[in-house]
Amino acid sequence: MLKNSKRILSFSLKQISWVTLFASMLGCGKLVKLNDITLALGSNSNGKNPAPPTKTVRADTKIDFLFVEDASHSLDSRRSRLSEIIPQFITQIDPAIDYQIGVMLAHGGSSPHSGRLYAPMGSPLVLSSKLYRPHEVQTLLSNTLNTIQRDVDEAYGEALLYSLSNSLTPEHLKEIRNAGFYRDNAALAIILITDDHDLCYPTQSYNSTGLQNFIPVTTASEMIGYRRYCINPSTGRPSITSSKVFSWLKQFKGSKPLSLAGIVHRDGTKIPKGKVESIGYGVIELVQSDPNGILMEVADSDFRTQLNQLVNTLVSESQDL
Repeated sequence: MLKNSKRILSFSLKQISWVTLFASMLGCGKLVKLNDITLALGSNSNGKNPAPPTKTVRADTKIDFLFVEDASHSLDSRRSRLSEIIPQFITQIDPAIDYQIGVMLAHGGSSPHSGRLYAPMGSPLVLSSKLYRPHEVQTLLSNTLNTIQRDVDEAYGEALLYSLSNSLTPEHLKEIRNAGFYRDNAALAIILITDDHDLCYPTQSYNSTGLQNFIPVTTASEMIGYRRYCINPSTGRPSITSSKVFSWLKQFKGSKPLSLAGIVHRDGTKIPKGKVESIGYGVIELVQSDPNGILMEVADSDFRTQLNQLVNTLVSESQDL
């Protein structure tokens, strides 16, 4: 009887000790319940590209993913493939994360799509993990990335920096937030997709022979787009630059985590001969402004490892707030 009493007492003390420890964790504002202590990302389904080290996920972790997509003709040969492989990372996002996904086209200012969330007819502007299962989000995102609208003016759908900046203007910001995106309490991941340099890359300041696989803006119509959207008419100086856009994004998010990624040409040997494609100047500089920025080669066939890394970075930074 005495032995049994000691065992019961011993068990009770251990149980009380565990409950006390867990209660103290709650008091510190950490994990809310045991069910929320989960792995951020699993290994890739094909087993060939293991995910980066996993992170624990706090119950209130929120991430908004914005894909800014080149809408030019030159990307069409890759668009269908990209729309299939880019969304593959979604099924590996930890279910504890409250995530949303939006798409923005790289249109110039005369387009009604510039700086606004885009989705084809019948598809939602914002894909929410609260409303759709991962495979549904994957299918819907794939359809949106593959079903774009052309930019009919001289920006040619390659004004990624301009359109992204345009989304931060009061009118567009209000509209986007009314749609439930750009949440104040969410981390923000921005992924820019192009097979060319950005329209606002200041080509006149560079000797194209000194840059790898760089196609300078020389045609009359492209120069119109560059001057219209990327130059301050009063001063004649660049109004949209990678450094300015990064500064605006940092001011916009404040203390909340922000991470940037680019799916661009990084390797000149992977640019097909005779194609109007080039190294992703402008986008590369923007992503490199972020200490944790991730650059991917648009000609590659799998982005899961890098996009998983992007998620883990935001999860880690969200835990530190």
